[in-house]
Amino acid sequence: MWIEPVLRKFKDFDELSQNKNSTIYGYLNQDKIIPFDKLLELENIFIVGEPGVGKSRLMEEIKILKNATKVYDLKNGFNNIDIKDNTLLLDGLDEVNTLYFNEIINKLYHLKTENPSINFIISCRQHYIESELYAFQRFKDFSIVRIEPFGTKEIREYLQNTGIEENISASLINKTTKYFKNSILSIPRYLEIATNLIKEKKLSNVDNLTRVELFNLFINENLKKEKQKGNHKKIVLNDVVLVKRVLEKLALIMEIYQTNQIKKDELVDFLDAVESNINLIFLNNYDIDSFIERTLKSIGNDITFENTEFQECLAAQEFLRLGNKEQLLFDLIFDAKFKHIFPSWYNVLSFVIEIEPKIIFTILGYLKQKQDDRVFNDFYSFINQSSFYKFSSEDKAKIFESLYTYLQTTRHFVRVINDTKWIDFYQENNYCLFKEHEITQQNEMLIANQAYIMALLIENNKLNNAQKEKWKNYFIQGVRYFQSPAIEMQSLNALEAYKNLSLITLKDLKNSQRGTTDLYLVYCKGADPNNQKSIDLFLNYILKKNRRAKDGLNMVSSSKGVEYLINQFIKNIEYLEKYIETDNYTYTEIHFWYNLDVNWSDNIKNKIYQLLELMLKRVILYETKFEKNILKLLKVLNTHNEDFILDYLQILEEHKDEIQYHISFLSKSFKELLEQKPNNIFWDEFKKSDLGNISIIKHGLVSQSIIGKQNKDKHKNKIYTEFKELLYPPKNTIKFNVFTHFFSDREYIKNKLKDKDKEKLKEVILQTLGNISIENFNYNAWLVLALAVGIELELQNEFLPFREKMVKYFVFASKYNGAVKEINEIEFLLKFLDGLNDKDITILIDYCNELIDNGMVAHITNFIEYIGYSRLIKFTAFLEKLLQKKLSEKENFIQEEAFDTLYRKLKHSNSELLNVIYNDISEKYPVFLKVEVQKYLIEVLHDKTAFNDKIKEIKDTKKKFKKEISFDKMHHSSYEKIDILLFEKIGKNVFEKEMLDLLEEALISLKEDVEYEDYSKFLQDIIKKYYLGIVDKRESDLKKIRNVLNKDTYKNVAYNFKELLKEMELGYSKELGKPSNILSCINKYTELKKKQYLPIYDSKDLKSTIRDIIEELKESIELEQLYKVITDEKMSPTGETIIQKTLKSQLELIMHKRGFRGIDIYREVEIYSGEEIDFVIKYGFISPVFIEIKLLHNTEISRPSKRSQYKEKLKSYLAGIKAEYGFYVIFRVKEESMESKKKWFTDTQSLYSDMENIEVILIDCIDL
Repeated sequence: MWIEPVLRKFKDFDELSQNKNSTIYGYLNQDKIIPFDKLLELENIFIVGEPGVGKSRLMEEIKILKNATKVYDLKNGFNNIDIKDNTLLLDGLDEVNTLYFNEIINKLYHLKTENPSINFIISCRQHYIESELYAFQRFKDFSIVRIEPFGTKEIREYLQNTGIEENISASLINKTTKYFKNSILSIPRYLEIATNLIKEKKLSNVDNLTRVELFNLFINENLKKEKQKGNHKKIVLNDVVLVKRVLEKLALIMEIYQTNQIKKDELVDFLDAVESNINLIFLNNYDIDSFIERTLKSIGNDITFENTEFQECLAAQEFLRLGNKEQLLFDLIFDAKFKHIFPSWYNVLSFVIEIEPKIIFTILGYLKQKQDDRVFNDFYSFINQSSFYKFSSEDKAKIFESLYTYLQTTRHFVRVINDTKWIDFYQENNYCLFKEHEITQQNEMLIANQAYIMALLIENNKLNNAQKEKWKNYFIQGVRYFQSPAIEMQSLNALEAYKNLSLITLKDLKNSQRGTTDLYLVYCKGADPNNQKSIDLFLNYILKKNRRAKDGLNMVSSSKGVEYLINQFIKNIEYLEKYIETDNYTYTEIHFWYNLDVNWSDNIKNKIYQLLELMLKRVILYETKFEKNILKLLKVLNTHNEDFILDYLQILEEHKDEIQYHISFLSKSFKELLEQKPNNIFWDEFKKSDLGNISIIKHGLVSQSIIGKQNKDKHKNKIYTEFKELLYPPKNTIKFNVFTHFFSDREYIKNKLKDKDKEKLKEVILQTLGNISIENFNYNAWLVLALAVGIELELQNEFLPFREKMVKYFVFASKYNGAVKEINEIEFLLKFLDGLNDKDITILIDYCNELIDNGMVAHITNFIEYIGYSRLIKFTAFLEKLLQKKLSEKENFIQEEAFDTLYRKLKHSNSELLNVIYNDISEKYPVFLKVEVQKYLIEVLHDKTAFNDKIKEIKDTKKKFKKEISFDKMHHSSYEKIDILLFEKIGKNVFEKEMLDLLEEALISLKEDVEYEDYSKFLQDIIKKYYLGIVDKRESDLKKIRNVLNKDTYKNVAYNFKELLKEMELGYSKELGKPSNILSCINKYTELKKKQYLPIYDSKDLKSTIRDIIEELKESIELEQLYKVITDEKMSPTGETIIQKTLKSQLELIMHKRGFRGIDIYREVEIYSGEEIDFVIKYGFISPVFIEIKLLHNTEISRPSKRSQYKEKLKSYLAGIKAEYGFYVIFRVKEESMESKKKWFTDTQSLYSDMENIEVILIDCIDL
């Protein structure tokens, strides 16, 4: 089964080279798309596309439709090519051996030169063309067409047409699409593999497959398919398994390298340096070029995996083969320098967790114990990207509890975790986490978070009726608590989930700071938008242009609601008018037409025709805002009525006198209806109608290919008649649209053209070229069209006298001709003139200066742009003159383009003019131009004066940033007025002092008044953009920022800058933490593979190991009585300090002997309360363990009251470092009585007997 590909046409190889990345259909400029049938009309084509997009399949389809003999595979050479064919199809130019590639290109060129009448169609990958761009540029008359990846629409269509059920299609697309990345199914090769796997029952239950399992199926099938193409030696090992294992190793090393792309030399280094028997077998049996060709994607000298998710999936599988997974994770993915997980590992981790779900608890345990919640931000980013399909209910409940407890403790908004994750994680035993907190501002985030989560759970039927009823009144109280907008809004959100409009009234919200009406509209939209009371409220406020009312109307989606809404539109069309107008000031489209389509019924059908009539009357009154929405309504009607277009024609007939002047609208509406649903009798009915007698409407339908082929053929015999009517108008007049008429059907008219008519047309063309002034902007578009028609008649020699005129017209040339959009005037004129020679340039310079003098520069923007990309340095003086010309405010954009061309594209080095403009105080130069000059001085010339002026401008906005409460969280207007992107373009740390001063300004302002929080964040954004834009980043940059933040004077506000520091550390980590070469990554991989890790997998294992170490230490100390010296009264007060200092090195020595590596022992660790813990021991991602030491005779042991108080302190230590276990080690260094010794220690042991996570140990330095 073949689906028509998405084909994008490029004007030449240069344009193709400038657009390296393929674009899925939905994001393409539709003017560049050509249908398959139009492709067949082209002569001489290069078909370009990445591997697997269907180049060969497209060639086969062309062969069938062109009646060609065969498709020739170019890798087999030229020997059997038969050049007698009218069309020669040459497939796989990229598969030619690289040694002979240039030779083959030359042969193709000469073959085409010797056989100009033959239509050549050649397929090739894009990067091969780019690597030999100069050689390909010789193929002047070839069209370049690229096959673009499928979008979701095309994927669904393909799966549907191959008989795949809709639910399987949806699951498949969902599993293979991640955020804004293309689905792997956008490549036809994998779409075909998926279809075959489903048909062969190898892919039966997509919902129950992880992405790893799914991708492994794709990878294995693709390797099998590629193996069949190759001619490899016989391999002992299973071929597919061997290649896949090599790919897994390569993928992991590329992840360690933090790259998705390596050079061919680096691939050779990998194959040579990795110590692996598999690599040896592979090298003995595989040719490297063949391996790259069949399994990877080559772009010039760069090599990538065909899909980045394949690389991540394969890397995860190799990682899990290496050994102790939990400790390996720490060694691989953690940036020890900045204490963050490398962001590049998040995607790999999501695949690791799909294979080994329990690993998430290792990471979760580590992130929970970090005091700095910046690391948690890493975690929730990762949580949102991961799949938890195979997790047990118990595991999901643990994750829910961990996330919810952390966010409530740190007072972060729970929305940082995706809604779908909360719903999936929640289990019945998590319900006990919800508390009826006292409704106060202090509890604002606790209550808002809880309400948000519970709204999700109620909406998705996760709470039973009794639970929902219990919380209802609590939420109503929250809605009425106006002192906290967050509590108010989230409580209202929870009540919406009950779907009961009566729970809240407008009166309940009368004191709201957010706006009573807005809040109530939001509630009605969520609670019951289809209620007539809600609809009436929406309509009432849509007249006042309220965007919340528009959101409410969009949610009216029941059949009764839609029908009621139609009736109200009919009663008062102003409702619909204001609803439509909201498109101008909101970001959401009108959903009414979709809701109408879904709820279609006979009752609605009878009403909707009335609404259509009312809307048409508005179009007649030139209210163009109705046109787009009428087209949407027409499509709905056309879907549900078999011959609706005939009904539509009849309705238009009733308004023919008025509607005939809306030709564009009529043509567009007929075109869209017929494209949606062809109608064989429409054309006959149209000709009988009064509208059908209006020539320009009739011709418009034909020229736009609106009517079907059969009807178009019937109409052809009238085309020439109408052409003659236009060719011979009343005396002394010219009908310029004769050119449009001719050009639209040029092949047909040329074949019918009589000598007399040809001479007349020639006369009209020459009159047009001679008489129309190029400055007459109402008519000058006809000049190019007259030229185009003349070229069709081969009148080039007749045009020589008009060369200078056409050169001058080039100044006004557009990308689209005003009469025929398919003509790009700039390209057309360049081709006609065969480029611009020196004389042409001189004419243009003189003419441009003349235009400036006469103030006629309004239409030359395209020409200025052409000067830039063609690097026409000779126009420098003209552009300088243009910048110094005083223009009207409406013409500012021309000077903006001139400045950009002169300084950024032509790299003009004259800074004198810049300083003149920037320092001008006479208002000769417009403000916008001064702004552009200032940007250039800062970005490119790093001018201190301009930069300090910008900083002053920023500081002057301070008072405008007073904290406001607004319903919508929008950027402050100062964000829009100051281009903060300017700072990331500077690229060098040339303004370090000024930026550190700006950081202090942000700190001082926040310290001065909390209402400057937005201002402080604004300054932080600027600082972040500046530093992350620096090309040559240094660790010292961050050190200086930390030094400022750590100043005592900012201690109370520095916490608010944690997000700034985190984002900067991540940005610096990406560059400073990236390995310098692939060999270092291979060495790290080999080292990890050989590494023998201790059997420590969780905090219990770590606790047990540390206990053994303490026991060994105890034995050594007691045997040698190491600390008996402390009994000296002079040293007694400092005894604990002496033990701390000497104990650390002893602990490290014992641990080293036991094989510990990468363990951290921290002394005197300060926690949030200001207390200091003697020792904290960390190992990988595992929760830390603390050791607190105390002398036995210390009063905090010997006195019962202080002993109990100290127990509370140790509890706080556990919480302070997020530890699960600790050791309380007591040293006896003084000769007390044995009774005292026993009593103090046993009483202490007894006190801690209820705490399993703190173990009390005695080390006796006196008695053995």
